[in-house]
Amino acid sequence: MNFLYSAENLRSNYLINPKFQLAFIAYASATAGLALGLIFVASLVFILKFRTLGADIGLPADHFYHHVIGSQVSAMIATFVLVSLLVFALIIASGVLLSHWVAGPIHRLHEHMQAVARGESVEPMEFRRNDCFPEVAEAYNQVLLRLAERSRSNP
Repeated sequence: MNFLYSAENLRSNYLINPKFQLAFIAYASATAGLALGLIFVASLVFILKFRTLGADIGLPADHFYHHVIGSQVSAMIATFVLVSLLVFALIIASGVLLSHWVAGPIHRLHEHMQAVARGESVEPMEFRRNDCFPEVAEAYNQVLLRLAERSRSNP
């Protein structure tokens, strides 16, 4: 009976370990937010230097040049907000998926170990195709096999 790899357990719950997964997404989002903020500030400083340059060469405040710079700043802000929303949506979606590939195998291993500790008969453990650390399942299955062999030879 492989209750850990049944159809109802295949990605029915994307937050297997909410504490880990939400922290993972928060760190990824904070890093992206910092990077996007730095890019935004650098771009804004660059564009506003053109406004200063226009003033330095004596262009009046109502000159077309200043209107162009102002419209570029507005367009940059609108584009930045849109791109930032898309980036954060991608980070959240990919963060849930990637953290699920990590948290899922750990959860499965934990459940399997508890079943063994309760003395239940369990089949070899398997991870889903895209899960991280498939070598852990293989090593764990080897340990279970070795323990079973040892208990048969030492009754």
